[in-house]
Amino acid sequence: MTTKTKSDEKLTTLHGVIVPASWVEGKGVVQVAINTYEEEEYFVHSDGLNLLPYIHQEVEIVGVVFENDDNNFISVKKIRVINN
Repeated sequence: MTTKTKSDEKLTTLHGVIVPASWVEGKGVVQVAINTYEEEEYFVHSDGLNLLPYIHQEVEIVGVVFENDDNNFISVKKIRVINN
């Protein structure tokens, strides 16, 4: 689902599971991604939000999607854990 904000940014809602995407030795996970139910992967740009506690959880993310070097990214504006 895509909507527009007042500043004409297109907000997209993604549903999926947060997974580790990048690790650094001695630090652990340093980047996460969301794997959607449509089998797409979006690297998460969290704008200061700490999404590490959400790893392996089913979530709904609202944000701005963009592409860089053939990878999909989402700049997260809001996250909600989906309880089963």
